Amino acid sequence: MLTLHPVDYLIYQAQHLFKAVFGDMALQNPVGELKPNPVGVPIVLFCSLFLLFRIFHRDWRGISFTHPAFLLGALGWILGLQVARFWYDWGLPSLIFWFALEIQWLLEGRVARESWQRLLFPLLLCLAFFVSLGANQTNRWSVNAPLSIAYLKETEDFDTWLPGEDGMVYANSMGVLFNFSYTFPDAHWR
Repeated sequence: MLTLHPVDYLIYQAQHLFKAVFGDMALQNPVGELKPNPVGVPIVLFCSLFLLFRIFHRDWRGISFTHPAFLLGALGWILGLQVARFWYDWGLPSLIFWFALEIQWLLEGRVARESWQRLLFPLLLCLAFFVSLGANQTNRWSVNAPLSIAYLKETEDFDTWLPGEDGMVYANSMGVLFNFSYTFPDAHWR
């Protein structure tokens, strides 16, 4: 409504989505978020644990697999297998919300409010988050290591193309700045 052209705005959003996913350039070389998302087994196992716990305790009241957050998360996961953006924008946030509701249900029904055991779930979740974030899966952290970058490897002509005294390196990428700064911290050029 703030655009003062609400119908045109909605039409543009639909056209943009259609061209981004089905346009000529998108089909030839899609950007990262329009490529398929390989997320699969871990999230399905994690959801299955909550659902199995519900089945085991025969308690389907409250939050369950019919909750809109779970359904949107499942839909985002399925669509994310084709276009990763569905998973990142819809599926993952919805399932995180659903996990929080499930954990709340679990804690309220089974653990006293003043119990030290309430700290166990957040501690385990933080530990799992730390391990999954810190892991170098598919070279997440080492892919941009300075040693793997070709222009930083010393060769016969290495010193000939570096700037001279008080020289300057120009680049259109911040990655070049960071890689040069960390590789040559005491360089005589900028």
